[in-house]
Amino acid sequence: MKVSRLSPAAVRAAALEREVVISFNSDVADGLPWRFTPTQKSVRVKPGETTLAFFTAKNKSNVDITVGRCKLTPRSPRVDTG
Repeated sequence: MKVSRLSPAAVRAAALEREVVISFNSDVADGLPWRFTPTQKSVRVKPGETTLAFFTAKNKSNVDITVGRCKLTPRSPRVDTG
């Protein structure tokens, strides 16, 4: 059986045409009095594209909370608190 080989450029071009579905899960730690839910269940993007995802957070306690934002990328997941 003959195996055809694609050049790295052809593989990259094909990957950039694919659409990826990102699904959101919004777990909250046990005992934390928050409700945290994604505004949308998923988004569709192509590799390299930038998009926004929105979440709704509700503090169900009587104590103020600090709001942070989360920025995730495939290579460097991290949480920004600014």
